[in-house]
Amino acid sequence: MTLPYMNVLQIPLFCVSPESQVSLPGLIALLAQDKVDGYPALRPHQAPAWHMFLVQLAALALHRAGEAQLPESEEAWTQLLRGLTAEFPNDEPWCLVVEDQSKPAFMQPPVPAGMELKAQVPTPDALDLLITSKNHDLKQGIAQKAEVQDWIYALVSLQTSEGYGGAGNNSIVRMNGGFSSRPMVGLAPAPPSSGKVNTPRP
Repeated sequence: MTLPYMNVLQIPLFCVSPESQVSLPGLIALLAQDKVDGYPALRPHQAPAWHMFLVQLAALALHRAGEAQLPESEEAWTQLLRGLTAEFPNDEPWCLVVEDQSKPAFMQPPVPAGMELKAQVPTPDALDLLITSKNHDLKQGIAQKAEVQDWIYALVSLQTSEGYGGAGNNSIVRMNGGFSSRPMVGLAPAPPSSGKVNTPRP
């Protein structure tokens, strides 16, 4: 396997329901058409961060391109997303792993010169932000047969909401303090008079 080709712009890595496997721009195109019912592999605690990531990414891409309308094609979204990283013609920021550690990877900054990476993370749920010190209820490190999308969801969750985790484990820059929290508010449609329960759609 050639790891640098784990490119979220090109490879259909995400399972969505109704049944389909899509790339990141393909997913945003389906969302623009309201054709996504859910993400079977997404864990409940990851859902707010994943939603925020997709909305912010789409808004940034449209703003950078000077566009105001949501395109509905995968090709259009591929071009819009590449417009955010035009200085990287080989799509390094969109690859889950890159060979040159001086380049950014997907949701991962470049590794500074001279820094040695020692910690190994065997599973995506060991990387994720949940801290369960006694390992009760939700177990860690059990996703031994994880797929690429599981690592992506864990990275997005970690890079969106991680707080201070002890000495040498500082919070992400998007948190305003070591033990801060990011409030997340959802708007759900009111049920119609028929009594049928409505839920927010992705």
